[in-house]
Amino acid sequence: MSAPPTLQLALEFTLARERYALPLTAVQEVHEIALLKRVPKAPPVIAGLLDVRGRVVTLFELLRVFDLEGDEDGPAVALILAPPDGHIGLLVRSRPRVTRLDLSAAEPAEGLIESVLPACDKLYNIISPRRILEYCEKQVLDVFKLAGAENRPATPGRQA
Repeated sequence: MSAPPTLQLALEFTLARERYALPLTAVQEVHEIALLKRVPKAPPVIAGLLDVRGRVVTLFELLRVFDLEGDEDGPAVALILAPPDGHIGLLVRSRPRVTRLDLSAAEPAEGLIESVLPACDKLYNIISPRRILEYCEKQVLDVFKLAGAENRPATPGRQA
């Protein structure tokens, strides 16, 4: 006899018509975006900066992170991560909802997707905030390295 499911609360949302979920413990708050400040020359994964009650939150655009084509006209919502990552948010273009999922039944995945969970005729991609943050950090560092190389003065040649 199999063990009873261990249900956990998760935040469910869609990206490009695919279902994604994030354990609710990874999210501090859900914030509707009224005004987003763009960051010039930032990599595409950075959607911009958001002021949340005087606190600056950097938003990563999940459509860009996962390299998906999707509806960018939907309601912009920030999933602000729980501490110690409360200065980071994940931008989605659909209204998230709280659901109960048996995350213990999820199958391991690779890349930015932590696991995949088939549940009730749906397939959930369970995302890992840690993996996403590491990926986005690399994207930002690559832009800085490229900008630094372009702005570095030419080294004068040695003369005899």
